[in-house]
Amino acid sequence: MLEIIYVLSMAVAFTYKYDGILVSFWLKYYIALAWIGIWIFFVFRRDGLLKGASLFYIKQYCVPIFLIMLWTFIVWVINRPEVFDLTYISRSVSNSLCLLLAVLSAIAACNIFKAKAIELSLYAIFISTAVNIVRALQVYGVPIFAQFLKSAFIVTDFDVMRPTFRISQMLEVHDATLACGFFLIYYLFFCPDKTKKKWLYILGLVFCAYVGFKRVVFVGILVVFLLLFLLKKRVDKFEKIINIVGIMIGVLGFVYIIIIKIDLLHLIANYIGLDFSGRLTIYNALRKYYSLWPTFLGTGYGYINKLFEERMGLAAHSDMVRMYVELGFIPYLIWLYHYLIRVPKRILKRYGITVGRLIMAFNVYLFTTYFVGNAMSMFCIQYSFILIPVALSYRNETRENNRNGDMK
Repeated sequence: MLEIIYVLSMAVAFTYKYDGILVSFWLKYYIALAWIGIWIFFVFRRDGLLKGASLFYIKQYCVPIFLIMLWTFIVWVINRPEVFDLTYISRSVSNSLCLLLAVLSAIAACNIFKAKAIELSLYAIFISTAVNIVRALQVYGVPIFAQFLKSAFIVTDFDVMRPTFRISQMLEVHDATLACGFFLIYYLFFCPDKTKKKWLYILGLVFCAYVGFKRVVFVGILVVFLLLFLLKKRVDKFEKIINIVGIMIGVLGFVYIIIIKIDLLHLIANYIGLDFSGRLTIYNALRKYYSLWPTFLGTGYGYINKLFEERMGLAAHSDMVRMYVELGFIPYLIWLYHYLIRVPKRILKRYGITVGRLIMAFNVYLFTTYFVGNAMSMFCIQYSFILIPVALSYRNETRENNRNGDMK
């Protein structure tokens, strides 16, 4: 019964939009808090304190969020932006709360359901996507839906005057769609199960990602595949590989920041005919809010998206650049180092090569979405990013404990 409640409640939490209308973020937070509460009750009843994988992942992924908030308030005290009021503080706290609750509720699910949390969460994504598809079919019918399916992968933007545009707006649910990438990476490259059910899950995930109109999912998975293929036999020096991959992503991030700042991206896009779906206009506005000097302090976490939503009706559409603008030069470097190098190496050392490779693959996929999207403020994406590595870590920890128990 508890599993059914989990699947249904998380299907709601994973739903970004229904019928084209945003689902309240506070509803997601309440659902996350409920599962965290159940977890805490079980933990203190059983163990009396947090320990093992739970405590480890809280330290790795929750402590930095508090440090980012602390830095944000310091920046606002010593270098407050011109446009500023209490709503910017509220947005920063809300965005930080989203990250915290995503991490803690994912750990809670793994603690309650163990490795089965992966499969149960997958069901929740399927239900979330299916509900939107059913609603789209009710409103627009099978013929329009079929037209959308035929052209979803090759069309950048649908004609706003046609029904296919409206159905794309209904089905472009962002959150669960991008989260499909983590499950695809797990089932394609890390899940040892060889049953038909695994391949049904993969087909279902591919369909959900396709219908969700987010091609970056497939780009990210392709990048992960190429990386894992090239590094297939290099397991003996994996710490060095983590360093190299982390530095490469960081360098690419800074190159992206620089070419946006000097307006080179616009020239490149025009020269080769790349369609950025309106992002160039956003980036042109974004480049005015940062400098490339090491003394740049940032605007504070959550500030830019709030400002752009008020002025342009759009978010920054690049978490890679947004985090630089909001954190500043030095904190941005620390953020990259912590997530791309420090944490993967700690996970590798504590939980072994499989979980170490998984978290590196997840980082590559996640940061691929960060270059062109707003994945950092999406609950389901951040939840899925944490869920699968934690579930595998719990499984490794349980096996190790059982092995030690057998030896006594």
